[in-house]
Amino acid sequence: MMKKLMILLFLCHTAFTVKHSLMYFLTGSSGIANIPDFVGVGELDGIETGYCDINNKIIQPRQDWAKQILDDDRAHLEMYTYLCFENLPDVFKGLIFTLKQQFNQTGGVHIVQRIDGCEWDENTGEVAGVLQYGYDGEDLLKFDIKTLSWIALKPEAAMIKQSWEYVINYKKDVEDFYTRICPERLKMYLDSGKSSLQRTVLPSVSLLQKTPSSPVSCHATGFYPDRAMMFWRKDGEELHENVYHTDVLPNHDESFQMSVSMNVSSFTPEDWRRYECVFQFSDPSSAIVTTLDKAVIKTNWKKPSKLIGLIIIAVVVVAMITLIPAGYIFYKKKKSEYHLFLKHSLKYFVTGSSGVPNIPEFVGVLMVDGIQTGYCDSSSKTLQPQQDWAKKLLENNTQQRDWYNKKCFEDQPKLFKDTILSLKQQFNQTVHILQMIEGCEWDENTGEVTGVLLYGYNGEAFMDFDLKTLTWIALKPEAVITKQKWDTDRLRIKHKENDLTNICPAYLKMYVDHKKGFSQKKVLPSVFLLQKTPSSPVSCHATGFYPGRAVMFWRKDGDELHKGLDPGKILTNNDDTFQMSVDLIVSSITPEDWRKYECVFQLSGVEDIVTKLNEAVIRTNTEENIRKENASSMMIPIIAAVVVLVLILGAAVGFADYKKKKKSDTESSPNNTFELEILISERLNPETAQTNTAYY
Repeated sequence: MMKKLMILLFLCHTAFTVKHSLMYFLTGSSGIANIPDFVGVGELDGIETGYCDINNKIIQPRQDWAKQILDDDRAHLEMYTYLCFENLPDVFKGLIFTLKQQFNQTGGVHIVQRIDGCEWDENTGEVAGVLQYGYDGEDLLKFDIKTLSWIALKPEAAMIKQSWEYVINYKKDVEDFYTRICPERLKMYLDSGKSSLQRTVLPSVSLLQKTPSSPVSCHATGFYPDRAMMFWRKDGEELHENVYHTDVLPNHDESFQMSVSMNVSSFTPEDWRRYECVFQFSDPSSAIVTTLDKAVIKTNWKKPSKLIGLIIIAVVVVAMITLIPAGYIFYKKKKSEYHLFLKHSLKYFVTGSSGVPNIPEFVGVLMVDGIQTGYCDSSSKTLQPQQDWAKKLLENNTQQRDWYNKKCFEDQPKLFKDTILSLKQQFNQTVHILQMIEGCEWDENTGEVTGVLLYGYNGEAFMDFDLKTLTWIALKPEAVITKQKWDTDRLRIKHKENDLTNICPAYLKMYVDHKKGFSQKKVLPSVFLLQKTPSSPVSCHATGFYPGRAVMFWRKDGDELHKGLDPGKILTNNDDTFQMSVDLIVSSITPEDWRKYECVFQLSGVEDIVTKLNEAVIRTNTEENIRKENASSMMIPIIAAVVVLVLILGAAVGFADYKKKKKSDTESSPNNTFELEILISERLNPETAQTNTAYY
């Protein structure tokens, strides 16, 4: 007790750190087709506020308040116009030219990146500046604001550092910008955008559990901003063991979600109410506390019952006999609208490189139905199955294991090395990256098989194989010579035809059969209705389902709705299950019509989950609802009084012990992910193609 009181007293003198940031992300490039030579993105508190590039030559504000500033302040607009389209493009162009000379480079792809901006601590007033350069994907130079000196981040940058150190006036300008101009601009932007940037939206918090033996997940969704914390505690003390946190994930409506799971298998029934899930922003008074209670846990698990099963079978038989004609007509209609195509895919993503330090010269990733299944590289020389069924397959099938060993560590590395050598003679470049996507798709319903074989070179789509004509297609003019050469290699073409039409489909069918006991299991989700305010859309949210091939929609009187809907994307949970949402605008729906609406979740091979639009089951955290929940919790005054005391002291302890760590964005390691460059990915899956650009 004394320890808790001391922490509580300490907290009275401690303020939660509120830091704000204004950052500019700038990119200059040369030798990259269809990409602007200069691109800039500006971010305030991690939110994109503006964009510009040298091709469009238009300042594009991303927030309403930012647009208002540019409309009202012509000098501000002229400043960014000058920087984006005159000053900075010339600076980056000259810098690339200088660096190419420094590193003895001629042609090829070259990229200079710069991050600069400032951070301001609202409580202490402390200001910190950031200025850092990168070149061709590696850190180059960093400016130390305190010492007004440059720091070389790689040995090759030492000479550049020395030449930049002599530009005294530039260093003085840099100091003035990061200690005065940038913080003033940051505070002005914060003041202009405070209505949207500094708003706080509480989440809907639910307890979810797949089966009685599964961990209980405390799931918060719909909150803003993302600077929030969530944890489990027992008797007011935060727990760290047997607790699993997920990252904060974005929703489709610019709000966020997060979860924290706790293993409850060893808990006694008497102890359950000693545990609480706590969600809070920086202000502890905003905390939403949810007590661990079996009565409020949402689950779709149902205990099997032989008696109930027999009754249901009898009823279903009678219903089927009487309703087959009408049901068949309805089924045909729904089948055409919601048919879930059982398409399977087997894809190999392969990369060979030359002149890239600290990266294996050969890397391969195998994906089955979009899930990473295996990995290999020339450095480790070990096959690494990523799924249990794949590991079991390699253990039992020595022929498969030997085939992959030969492909990964003999045939493909040699082929890629020889191909890169041939391309190096044609293209005068120092760094060379050859990428390949090869594989097939199989429609389980129709039996149709399609193959794909695509090459990329140094970040651009290079060559495509036409399986119908058995010829290569040059995807850029420079690839014509290679196309002509590859077209004459008829033996290789015959091998590729056999790989794509026979071997690949046979392997795919074998893998699908092997993984049926693993990845083709059906897991039903928890489905609940969420609403931020009475005037907001109602979101039907399903989480915890598997596999990810599911559909969800709203319907009225049995007919699917299309207008007034906002469907979200299927997102991945941290436990390899999936989640999705679909929103319905209810502002124009009369109270009498609410029960005509239903949210339907469909997963192939299992019964639909139908949730009626009912105000009584909608979860929300509006003030009125919170007051109702608080009132209902006062049913037992003595217990409530004890709980309040525990919450006050427990929140203090939990808050004191909690230290939120800010995670910096890092590039994915090739050891666990494998991504083709944008142009190649765009060709195979345009919906996932994104342009990574960087200012404002």
